[in-house]
Amino acid sequence: MPDLVNQICAFLLTLLTGILLGIIIHFYQLTVRKSRLRKFLLIIMDFTLWILLIALIFFGLVLINLGELRVYVFVALITGVLIYYRYGARHLHRPLAVLARAVVACFSWLKHQLAKPFIYLEKAVKNYYARKAEEAEPPDME
Repeated sequence: MPDLVNQICAFLLTLLTGILLGIIIHFYQLTVRKSRLRKFLLIIMDFTLWILLIALIFFGLVLINLGELRVYVFVALITGVLIYYRYGARHLHRPLAVLARAVVACFSWLKHQLAKPFIYLEKAVKNYYARKAEEAEPPDME
């Protein structure tokens, strides 16, 4: 009987992991919509997301049932994602959308802050070469 209880607990914890995956994917979708990324950056972000999700599932399964892969594990993960999108997504949509907007705004601000020194450097280099060009020109003799 303890073996059956362990399997039920493992199933429920894996189901919760699936719900967590649904929340992460929903947040990612909202963030991508708000940020309007270029195609190349979107591909990199998608790849990074799936690597992180695979790592999350791997560590979750190692903690839950010592990494044993059985059919009920896949059933629980998929069921957890489906439960989230069926029942939880409508309740968490607004908070996740606000969080996604905040994350996009933070990264936008950070991007502008990191770009400032390069913009300043570009202006300084242009001014330097403009002065050099003025000095090199011979004066007009009329």
